[in-house]
Order: sequence, then structure tokens, then C-alpha cells
Amino acid sequence: MARVVQLPVGALPCPLPIVRLAECARALDAGDVVHLSGSDPAIGPDVDAWCMRFGHRVLSADRGPGGWSIRVQLTSRGRDWVPGTPGGQESNTAG
Repeated sequence: MARVVQLPVGALPCPLPIVRLAECARALDAGDVVHLSGSDPAIGPDVDAWCMRFGHRVLSADRGPGGWSIRVQLTSRGRDWVPGTPGGQESNTAG
């Protein structure tokens, strides 16, 4: 059964919300959902780009007065961004 994990990132500035999302995703399974919330204006476009690059799916993305609320479903493509590497690094091993 798929899990839903809450990932509040508050006012962390770019790129830290994506770093936290990638770290969280590495510990989860395909089908699991990460519900990310935060107030940095770049979170929405950054999450969308991260999902497009690594094959995950944005289920919903809402921006309200308190910031972003985004739900991402992880896929089984076995690709992820490794935090701390310039431009990211692809891994073809399932994790």
C-alpha cells in the first residue's frame, strides 16, 4: 500500500526544498506520495522540473497565501537526483 509522507520545508530557500524532496524520495518506494509544503515562490516550478527530469508525477500543485502545497507520486524508474552534485547525477539503480 502506498504511503503518504508529509514534507514541510517552511521558508527554506531554493534549492533546499528540492534537496529535501530528493532525500525523502530516496527513502521511499514507487507509488508513495510526498506532500511537500513551503513558502519559497520557486518551489512549484522547481518541483515540476525535478519531476519531469526524473520521471515522477505531480498529482497536485496549489499555491495559496501560505505558500505551496504539492503532492508528488514517486515512480519506479530508479532515477534520482543526488544532493550535492552539480547539476544532479542520475542513478540507474532502484533504491
